[in-house]
Amino acid sequence: MSRYLVFALLITAFSVPALAQETIFNVPSGDILDKGKVYGEFDFSYLWDASAGTYTPRVGAGIGHRVEAGMNVNGISSPGPSQTTPTPTIKWKAYDGGKNGWAFMLGDDVFIPARIGATTPAITSTVNLRKP
Repeated sequence: MSRYLVFALLITAFSVPALAQETIFNVPSGDILDKGKVYGEFDFSYLWDASAGTYTPRVGAGIGHRVEAGMNVNGISSPGPSQTTPTPTIKWKAYDGGKNGWAFMLGDDVFIPARIGATTPAITSTVNLRKP
């Protein structure tokens, strides 16, 4: 028997099951879509212990003059009741330094509960200053 086969058998015999988790954060970026460009994304999270998943579709579109508007649909889950929350978004690049690399963005999300009594409507604002 070769050494490699013995090594592989030992690794297999003493291995234990393992679970891992990956978390992706959606951080507002300084990128603004050009007029007429559209961006779509679908986030899916699954909690193994509860056998439950959440789904967040989102779409964004460049509307010109360094402005981007979009829509997120938060709170879709299964199994169990969903607390769907449409979230319109807008982002404006107020300053684009071009060659110097600096940019200043302002953004806003409006949380609108789709179920009466689910949550209270809310507005969150984002200010983003960056130099790539």
